[in-house]
Amino acid sequence: MKAIRETYELVTQFDAAKFRQALIMFIVMCNIAFSVVKSVYVQTLPKSRSNAIELFFVKVGSTVKRWIFEEFEKKRLEIKTELATASSRIHVSFDGWTSPNGLAIVGVIVHYLDKDLINRSYLMGMRRISGAHTGENIAEAVMPVLLEMGLLLKLGYFIADNDGRNDTCIRAILRKHRPDIEDPDSRRVRCLGHIINLAAKVFLFSKNADALKDTTDTARKNGHLEAPREEWRKQGPVGKLHKTIKFIRCTPQRRQAFQLLMKDELPRNIAGKLPLTFQLFLPRPNSAGLARL
Repeated sequence: MKAIRETYELVTQFDAAKFRQALIMFIVMCNIAFSVVKSVYVQTLPKSRSNAIELFFVKVGSTVKRWIFEEFEKKRLEIKTELATASSRIHVSFDGWTSPNGLAIVGVIVHYLDKDLINRSYLMGMRRISGAHTGENIAEAVMPVLLEMGLLLKLGYFIADNDGRNDTCIRAILRKHRPDIEDPDSRRVRCLGHIINLAAKVFLFSKNADALKDTTDTARKNGHLEAPREEWRKQGPVGKLHKTIKFIRCTPQRRQAFQLLMKDELPRNIAGKLPLTFQLFLPRPNSAGLARL
């Protein structure tokens, strides 16, 4: 009787809705195949608590797929309702990339202040770009998302990488759906992240970053990377830092010595600058190690 009572309590306390939500988030966020639920190892999880819970566990991938689409539609409608009550204009950022299965995809994200003046950002959609990667084709992928979410009348500014095709995309969207905006370029905001990326490339690869990248890409295809690496290491402080790290990692003795020097310093300084102790381990001016840097 005790076992029956415990099983009954376990089943009555089991929240099927929460379990479904947790399973969906696990599969989506961890990029797990829908068919994982058919695995005998996964099916043993609910049985580890009680065989009675097995009744609530899905056993086919198509059901998981249906649940995901239902959850997506539910959340999409919730966000659409929230967007209608936003306290600010709706600002849009978008970016394109190639998916692991070789599709050209553009992601559309909205940024706004909700009715409580809380800053919100949501991924509104990921659409496939048809044809060549032109501004007009990007616009054809982005526009349906804006229309479906009812954003056109509350459009604010667009943020995208500093690429001329993105300028063309934004102009095409505004000229077609917001002709009242006489100067579409006035709604274009440059992407700071892209600017920082370009600056970092110059720092890492010198002013001739594109040429060095082309050389490296060609060498990678041919399986010859040592020469481009050496060229890159000559490009300034990053190259010297690379060789310093290589010097330390070259032997177990150097690694051990470095760890002993830094064991008390790293935990205290992990969020800031390393102390001058680091300099004690650098090769001395007359050492053979420094000559190789």
